[in-house]
Amino acid sequence: MCVLYETDLYHLWFPFNKAAGDVHVFSEIRKLCWTEFGFPFPFNNRMAHLYGFGINKVKTHNSMVLAVKSVDWDIEKKEEVKDFHEIQIPELSKNHTRMITHYYGFEMKVIGKD
Repeated sequence: MCVLYETDLYHLWFPFNKAAGDVHVFSEIRKLCWTEFGFPFPFNNRMAHLYGFGINKVKTHNSMVLAVKSVDWDIEKKEEVKDFHEIQIPELSKNHTRMITHYYGFEMKVIGKD
């Protein structure tokens, strides 16, 4: 579950990720974080505030699930969201474009003991 825990290492794992950090940690498996992506010209840098949670299914399915979605934009109302579960969401920097992630998730399967 280090993909969820180690936001400060996202720049090593995700292409074009410049920086990331925690806004609030709800529990070991739930957090609110921010991430910034830097792209080459002519694209603007992107920033997102994401809520992620993990599900440990190792005992039942030999896998773990990670799910993530943006929380700083209400897709239905088409307006900015200022807080998430009473946690203040930081302002979007003026030189960034908002990156909206409707949902993404993946399942990591344990292949072997090593």
